[in-house]
Amino acid sequence: MLTVLRVAEPSVVTRRSAGLPVGIYSISVRGVAVPELLDLAMAWSAPFVHLRGGPRGVDIVRRSFAELVDWKQHAQDTVPITGITADLELAEVLAEDRQSRVVAHTELAALAAAARIVGAQWVRLMARTSPGPDTFDLAAARVPDVGLPILFEPHASAWWTRPTFDALAETLAATPHLRLLVDTAQAHRAQADDRVLATAMRYASVLHICDNGTGLHAVGHRRAARHALNQISSGQPLAVAVEWTGPDRSPAGFNERYRSVCAWWSARRAEHTNGDVT
Repeated sequence: MLTVLRVAEPSVVTRRSAGLPVGIYSISVRGVAVPELLDLAMAWSAPFVHLRGGPRGVDIVRRSFAELVDWKQHAQDTVPITGITADLELAEVLAEDRQSRVVAHTELAALAAAARIVGAQWVRLMARTSPGPDTFDLAAARVPDVGLPILFEPHASAWWTRPTFDALAETLAATPHLRLLVDTAQAHRAQADDRVLATAMRYASVLHICDNGTGLHAVGHRRAARHALNQISSGQPLAVAVEWTGPDRSPAGFNERYRSVCAWWSARRAEHTNGDVT
């Protein structure tokens, strides 16, 4: 059951008071309809929202045109919806079987069309399957241009090895509509080194600071943040959002964690500015 919430005025440290543009990924808050999530984001001073758009999220492709227009109008009064994530896998889009590939491409095109209606600027594919020797050639040839940048998110640890990222960089350099969404938890789990992270951030459009409930103390999170800040300081546009996957995803539970992550990001930025980084 979706809950309609009356949003109270924020009385805590928020993104605005931290002076940093940290957005919200919708999986961080459960049981809240899109308009109410946008109300909450505005109350928390978040500058934007990323929506999980596949069937495991808001299933944006199956929404009516009128409902999507309503979301867009509500976003204009609150905070923008800037990105839509798919449940689709990169492997599905690259499938050898032509019929399977057509189905995936059709879903991706429909997702992008819905994303444009609500004002989003990109769509994201998952990459849970380890890349094979022909993955990058296939990506350049088979990922369609849907009128919006397509970000893919490397989840399998094999994506984060040096040879793989070297090949990935070549593909991204040659395919302007493909970019990356980097998740700090995935980078940490894969023990990505500095060279790989530097390459990843060069081609990233989005950074999700992902806290699964254990906090952001591990070195991988800090290392990813440092390389993201290197790119931001060089003038690269990089949208940063909180992805909370811990046990309490109620609005109150997320509000507390959102403030904590904003403070963590503010501290990383201060370290970066002062040259005090590890």
